[in-house]
Amino acid sequence: MEQIRRTAKRILGVLEFRENVELSIVLVVDQEMARLNRRFMKRRGPTDVLSFPLNDFREKQEGPELGDVVINIDEVGRRGGANVVEVRHELSRLLIHGILHLIGYDHGTAGERRVMRVKEERLMARVTTRQPGPRRRR
Repeated sequence: MEQIRRTAKRILGVLEFRENVELSIVLVVDQEMARLNRRFMKRRGPTDVLSFPLNDFREKQEGPELGDVVINIDEVGRRGGANVVEVRHELSRLLIHGILHLIGYDHGTAGERRVMRVKEERLMARVTTRQPGPRRRR
């Protein structure tokens, strides 16, 4: 969990948020994510990440409470496999995606998807260092 906390702080720092911003990060499994997805998004089945902003805004958050990001850890595991570096990378990517939703980014249209994808990629480049996993001895 400490790794997630550090990553969230780096993301918020790059986004130029003050240190006193509150962000809740919840890790759930498929079953709980499917329940949340159905209840709040009216969609069936699990998804990878959900965001619940505490404020409705389109500019940078000024108050101390940003909202909640719920990440499906089963999906992270499926995408990352057995490689710890890939799991961390996927977790960071979903955290970035969730935080961007909290601050008003969306991907409902092609234009919004492009903008959000570029923002995600730029943030990933700034907050993560993707290094190859450890080499196996033969």
